Amino acid sequence: MVPERMSLMGPRPCTYTRTQKVRIAGGKTRGLGDSPPRVVIYETARGEDAPHSKLTEAKVREIRRRYDAGSETMTGLGAAFGVARSTVWQVGQRRSWAHVTEEVA
Repeated sequence: MVPERMSLMGPRPCTYTRTQKVRIAGGKTRGLGDSPPRVVIYETARGEDAPHSKLTEAKVREIRRRYDAGSETMTGLGAAFGVARSTVWQVGQRRSWAHVTEEVA
């Protein structure tokens, strides 16, 4: 027989978007009895606000400019900016840092 609390350890259905994550916490918590589930919504850090970000918006624009020019390899760009080749590809394809737009001169 599996204790009731073990069922809470499995994956829970969760819906989220890129900018919001919804985490559901509920059930019996700290002896408070049966409480309804709580939904906690919080914003995810993007871009330079992310704690481990190696890039800035200016560097992203520069990577995109050089990536679009096609004169340098992704490995070379990655080494120049201190990121992986896959990161250069994601930035160049606008799959990451999508919120950064090109500056209008």
